[in-house]
Amino acid sequence: MWFRMLGPLEVIKDGRPIALGGTKQRATLAYLLLNANRVVPTSELLNALWTEGDAPTTARKILQNSVWGLRRAFSAHDDTGQTTCT
Repeated sequence: MWFRMLGPLEVIKDGRPIALGGTKQRATLAYLLLNANRVVPTSELLNALWTEGDAPTTARKILQNSVWGLRRAFSAHDDTGQTTCT
């Protein structure tokens, strides 16, 4: 699996793109890729996705749904368990 971050964010598996969700899902993935190999606390992700005072009351649930959607998209295409970042 390849993650392309220069230009539009893309995830490529076996030469084919994996469909990603909306802007929050893409932003969540991009932030996690930029912080690879370290635990990113939920509070840090929330601060990265919304400016202070701009977060809706459902921000935590939106983040949970974004992560769930990413896991679902990747598990549908992952047969090796290996990922590669570019």
